[in-house]
Amino acid sequence: MAEWKDLHEFLYSAAGSDGFEENFAGWNSMYDGLPIRLADMREWREATVDRIRALRPRRILEIGVGSGLLLSRLAPDCAEYWGTDLSEEAVRALDAQVSAVPELADRVTLLARPAHDLTGLPEGHFDTIVVNSVIQYFPGGDYLTGVLRNAAALLAPGGAVFVGDVRNLRLLRTLSAAVERGRAREEAGDDKEALRAAVDRAVAWEGELLVDPDYFTTLDGLTADIRVKRGTHHNELTRYRYDVVLRAQTETDTADKISESPWPTVGSIHALDELLAGSQVLLRITGIPNSRLADDLAALDTLDDSSRPAAGPYGVDPETLHEIAARHGYEAALTWNGERRTAAWMPCSHPKAGAWTACSRPRAIRVHSSATAPVAATRSPTAPRPSATSTP
Repeated sequence: MAEWKDLHEFLYSAAGSDGFEENFAGWNSMYDGLPIRLADMREWREATVDRIRALRPRRILEIGVGSGLLLSRLAPDCAEYWGTDLSEEAVRALDAQVSAVPELADRVTLLARPAHDLTGLPEGHFDTIVVNSVIQYFPGGDYLTGVLRNAAALLAPGGAVFVGDVRNLRLLRTLSAAVERGRAREEAGDDKEALRAAVDRAVAWEGELLVDPDYFTTLDGLTADIRVKRGTHHNELTRYRYDVVLRAQTETDTADKISESPWPTVGSIHALDELLAGSQVLLRITGIPNSRLADDLAALDTLDDSSRPAAGPYGVDPETLHEIAARHGYEAALTWNGERRTAAWMPCSHPKAGAWTACSRPRAIRVHSSATAPVAATRSPTAPRPSATSTP
């Protein structure tokens, strides 16, 4: 973690006195190394804030508070907002900015410390704990498990841990194929064997922690609500990351009471629209191709000489599913279903049917097989970032 700490100290120092409401410094795309467009980042931030606000937070602890992108939007509506960060520079800069806002100064507490160090924080106190876009910098799956368990111990009854912007392990090779294809095009290269070798190297030398969504279903005593990222823009964040809400496990489980249909039996968006118009029960639709991934999957299938049908015109934009559900009074909860190609279950919670929590069905997996073992970061602070950084 020392390498990541040094890198983030540099980034926060370089960002200077940029306001904490719009400080997206360091958020660069893996595709081309350039800053992600401002419109995309604003949408990403709003979608994240909306998801956290849905938890009705009043006493928040944010682990990895960074430059305060989330704090600036959430703290004004909270009674208390605690934030920790590995970077002393980030905490120093954010504390100065918060202190200049009278309505925040008395309700915000900031501490410079690593994610696992929660000593002295009040147990059973926080209704919401946020760990957003930081676990990719953790040293491994065991460390992640420890952080999440320690955080859960600080929750008040009924509280939730929001784990945001998790990089999806199932899609690592897909993303690597798309990135390497883009580089090959820039260099006018068309050697498939060389491209395949480049992808293999990228996967083997991945420096960040990626997590299979099913990992979160293996945490004893906790339930996992796993969702595909919201957003109309198609980018690295909406394609390859997901959010999780962890809560204490209860006896209630509605998963086996939901009517389930595979996407081929539904057939089309129009058919889904009609199905929801005439339904008054909870639904789960599995195996929906995700059109956000169509181009990148095509790159992977070409590389692997795959004969699988591409998502292409058969893919569905996840936001279209949200729009259709809302039109009929449902709330769509899209999660990952199976391997890389399919976007997910589409459980819809109708007001007449009561609440439902979306979660992947648990299967027996070991932590070491459900998360990457990150290669230690060796890039200098001045090197371009290979992926969207987390400076929220």
